[in-house]
Amino acid sequence: MKLKWDDSLELGIEKLDEQRKMLFEKINKSFQDLKFDKQDELTNNQEIKKKLDDLFYFLTDYFATHFKIEEEFHREYNIDGYEKHKRLHQEIIETVNQLKYEFLNSDEKAIDETVFAEIESQVLILWKQHIRQEDMDLKEAVENK
Repeated sequence: MKLKWDDSLELGIEKLDEQRKMLFEKINKSFQDLKFDKQDELTNNQEIKKKLDDLFYFLTDYFATHFKIEEEFHREYNIDGYEKHKRLHQEIIETVNQLKYEFLNSDEKAIDETVFAEIESQVLILWKQHIRQEDMDLKEAVENK
């Protein structure tokens, strides 16, 4: 899976657009680094765990910072559905935390393609539902101001 950035994803708010581009770059690099080859056995679970832990740390930090700034713009532009959007942010954070909890409490031998598939699935949901749909309200408000 590779997330592709294009101009249609820009909100017109430089700070948020730069953060979102950084998110795409980090996720793409992380998934490239973690690509699981079904033909090979995982011989270095510690290294893989470290890379996944780094990814979860990045996502947790990113969402805390990015969502706070995004919510400030929602209030500034007085966009309808602010509370709903804020709840969606909380749900994303809770999903990432749940995945991280499950990962950190898993047996090292259990790290396989299903771990990556679940993480990729959640990231894809984030991309499709949040970035491609929900954030477009903010883009529309910026364009109409």
